[in-house]
Amino acid sequence: MYDNSLSKIPHWDGKAESFGVYASKIEAYAEFMGIGDALDPVLMENCPTKSEVVAIDVTNPTNMPLVELYKANKQLCAIIALGQGKSHGIALLGKTKNDDYPNGLAYEFVAKAKKANKPSDASAMIELEIELEKLQLKGARDFYNDVVGVLDKYEVTKMDHELIMLMARKNHDTSYARLILDKLKSSSPDFDGLCNSVSEIQRLTRSGNRGRTGDKEVHLSSVDGKGTFKGKCRNCGKVCGFKAKECTKRKGELHGGRSNGDNEGNINNGGAGKTCNFCGLKGH
Repeated sequence: MYDNSLSKIPHWDGKAESFGVYASKIEAYAEFMGIGDALDPVLMENCPTKSEVVAIDVTNPTNMPLVELYKANKQLCAIIALGQGKSHGIALLGKTKNDDYPNGLAYEFVAKAKKANKPSDASAMIELEIELEKLQLKGARDFYNDVVGVLDKYEVTKMDHELIMLMARKNHDTSYARLILDKLKSSSPDFDGLCNSVSEIQRLTRSGNRGRTGDKEVHLSSVDGKGTFKGKCRNCGKVCGFKAKECTKRKGELHGGRSNGDNEGNINNGGAGKTCNFCGLKGH
């Protein structure tokens, strides 16, 4: 069962950068609701006016498509109005209203909004190129999303090989340079597929680097020196890489002139009366 609740109506905040998404959604929503013909300029040329609808003989089945077209436009204009988050969109819809179509014309609203917020003129092409050149290639999927985001702001079409050329200019990593060049030379270049392939390589590379970095960090945290002993030295009190007898630190250097190793050895051997070789005191 379909959910036709108002919560599903596409909303627009009146900003140019979000209009591309809104336009796609309102077109899809109109089709979902069965009123997509109201966005077809060719079909709407036959749309009767308000006065003509009143005069139409609804008992004649051949007239019903015209009546339904008028109703579809009326309904879609209401949906568009409900989806406006700013007065800008309401004002734009208002410009399509007249005595013949008091609710406005949905297809004209979309056309006017596209012209204002998703330009396709020569200036738009220049602005598009400038924005695309500003993008940076780090993560392939992020790059793809950034490109799509820029393209969505303009009613300008870019072919896949053009986008792959852009990616080639931005690339500084030799690990997938060959892949980009091969796709560029392909008879059927696929920008989306290329980004997926490069993304896989980047993920594998990052995983390998994380593994190597992790091993190195574990080693460094376990061993301060160059030895292989992973335990704590009983001479310097650190994980220096050596046992007490092999410790490169001077005996007792970090223990106030006393050596833990010698201390334990003397105590264990009953050395309470012996004199320490380093501090000169007895008992340790």
